[in-house]
Amino acid sequence: MWEEQFKSRSNLEERVAQLDREKADLFEQCESERKKVKKLVELKRPVELRLDQEMRRNLELEKDFKRMKRLLSRATKKIRVYEEREMESQLNMKGEMKSRYSEMVSEVDRLRAKVAELSQQLDVESKKTMQLEAQNRDLREELSTLRGNCEKLENSKCQLKE
Repeated sequence: MWEEQFKSRSNLEERVAQLDREKADLFEQCESERKKVKKLVELKRPVELRLDQEMRRNLELEKDFKRMKRLLSRATKKIRVYEEREMESQLNMKGEMKSRYSEMVSEVDRLRAKVAELSQQLDVESKKTMQLEAQNRDLREELSTLRGNCEKLENSKCQLKE
């Protein structure tokens, strides 16, 4: 009988030791998973900040793009008006009209140069906008992937806790 109790006690002690080892292994796994989750959260923050900055920059570029479009439209209308006046002045060119004609020609030339400059700026801003939209798309995909990884790790963490 004493032998049976000793054997039973010995078996219990072995089982307790085994459970302690399993507990230590699970703790190490949990600690490793916690570190992975922390690292992913740290990686996620700069990407989100960069995405916010890119989105703000994109909005600014869109505003600039619209403003330049309006300026181009106004300049084009002015050119049309000046060209119409130029045609009229050619029909009635005398004394004072000649000087007005010269002024208008100068103004038209100036406006044409301005339109050319604005068109070039509009092209540059359009290209920048397209590049930023592509970057935003890439960053959103990267963020989506990181979120998916983070959720998987959170699920793993919960399962390990259980």
